[in-house]
This record gives sequence, structure tokens and C-alpha cells, in this order.
Amino acid sequence: MALSRARKTTFSALAATVVLIVVGWQFRWFASEPAYRGRTVSEWLDKLTVYDTELGVTSHGEPWSRLVSRAVQTVTNDPAFVALMKLGPKAVPILMQRVMEPAGWPPEVGSMSRSKMWLEWKWKQARGLSVKRPAPSRYSESQTVRKTTAGFVLLALGTNVHGGFPAYMKAYANAPKHQTIYGTPIPGSPVGVTSSHVARLGNALLPQRRSEILGDILSGMKHSNAWCRTVAVEVSWEFPEDFPKLKDSLLLLTQDESPMVQETAFGRLQLMFLRYEGEGGMSFLEFERAADAVLRDPNTTKRVREMAETAKRWAQGTAVGPVMR
Repeated sequence: MALSRARKTTFSALAATVVLIVVGWQFRWFASEPAYRGRTVSEWLDKLTVYDTELGVTSHGEPWSRLVSRAVQTVTNDPAFVALMKLGPKAVPILMQRVMEPAGWPPEVGSMSRSKMWLEWKWKQARGLSVKRPAPSRYSESQTVRKTTAGFVLLALGTNVHGGFPAYMKAYANAPKHQTIYGTPIPGSPVGVTSSHVARLGNALLPQRRSEILGDILSGMKHSNAWCRTVAVEVSWEFPEDFPKLKDSLLLLTQDESPMVQETAFGRLQLMFLRYEGEGGMSFLEFERAADAVLRDPNTTKRVREMAETAKRWAQGTAVGPVMR
């Protein structure tokens, strides 16, 4: 009995120690975050809503939903947005960290469900059965919104407080890529980052930052990091009316040393050209010459070469349409 009581006492002490360590670590984490009016950066960020959910029903009676950005005044007058602007440069590291979050399970999949799926997977694996491992195939909508909101706030803060597009671009470049959960790859480049959504919000809700963002995008296309150049090219699609300013940089990047940048640039160039249908600063002849330049480049990848060949035939009217990324 004495030994049993000793074991219980020891176990209770260990459990209490673990709890104290966990609570202390969490307290340390939150205490280390800058705060404004009693709330940390993360807490204000969780309270900020930049999207509304639009609901509807298809012609077949099936329900659907989509996210739509809120009105400019609604977002900029949100107390959470105001607080984050007040925090300024202190918020930047936390915002970047959120953009760089690793992939995770959607909140609707609880820990018990995950544990059950993991045990089932390990059991079947031990028996030599070939089964598809349970894992989130992509970020859930809520996780994507978390990253998008953080990126939008970075743009809103601007480069004068070390935020803006350069900070978002850096976070994008350092975000995890091709993660694996339970042996299942999570696709993404990077995982869960939706750069076009961030740029769309910036374009719609931050008219005062527009010229700054556009200038930073052009600078980003010359960045030494290929992932930074890639995100700069990706978000250029959200500024179609500025295509004449972006065109030369996109043309140059179609022959980039990075296959990833090269493919993204040529894909965006095609999309821009299609949107203008030969007008708006780029003629059919100029687009055909861009395809020829890509085909002459000995470093062009097979994928981009196929895109260029199809695009050239399309421009000449001998194909149904270009192969788009």
C-alpha cells in the first residue's frame, strides 16, 4: 500500500510538472508577443475578418459557398485592423510567422479522430497492406484564410515599418513546401499560401498602398531568390491594368535560370495576353516573338517548351488555345 501511494504521489508530481511546463511555455509564448490594449498580435489577428461567406444553391439544388472580400470601410474600421496598424513594426515578425505556418489538420478533425486514423494506418502498414495514408490533401479553408489575412496585414503595414510586399515575399520564400503528414505529401508552393488572394485583397482594400505594392512587385521580379521572383510573378496577375508596366519584366523572366520562375512567367504572360486579346500593350506578333525566344533558349524546360509551341500555334490560329498553367 505504501509503495502504491508512493507511485501515485510520484505520478501526480510528474503530471503537475508537465502541466506547469506546458502552461509556462504557452504563457512565455504569448507574453513574448507584443500587445495592444490587453490583446497580443495573434489575438487581434484571429479577431480580424476580411472575408464574408456568400451562400447559394446550384440549379440542381446543391448548396454552395464562397468567400468574398468585405468592403473597404468595413475592414479598415475593424478594431482588430486598427489595433494591428497601431502595433506597426512590432507585429511584422508574428505576421510573417503565420504566413510560414506548416500544414496541419483542419480544426473540424479533432485529436481523437486523428489518433484513430494514425493507429489504423500504422496497423495496416505493419501488416504490409498498401493503403492511402490519412492526411489533409491541402490546407483547409480556415487555415488558408489565416495565412491570407496575415499577408494582407503585412501589405497594409507597408514597407515603411519593414512590412509590405517585401516582408510577405520573404515569408513566402521561407514557408514549408511539399510537406508530408503520415507519409502523404501535402502539395503546395509553398503549402497553403494563396499569394493571388493576398494581392487581390491588397488591390481592393488598400488603394493608398497600390503604387507601393506594384513597385515592390517589380523589384521582387529581380530578387536573387527564385521563390521570391515566383511570388512576384504570381501576384502580377492581380494588376491587369498595369500590364504595360509589367510586360518587360515578365518577358525577361520567361528565360529565367529557374524552371519554376520561367514556367510561372510564361503562364502569366499568356493569361495577360488572353485577357487583352492582342491589345493593351502587346500585339499578336510580339507574343509570338516571346514564344520563339523561349523555344530558342537551350535551357528551356520541356514543360515550358510545350507551352510555347502550343501558344505559338494558337497565336497563328492553328490551335484551339494555349496550354495554361
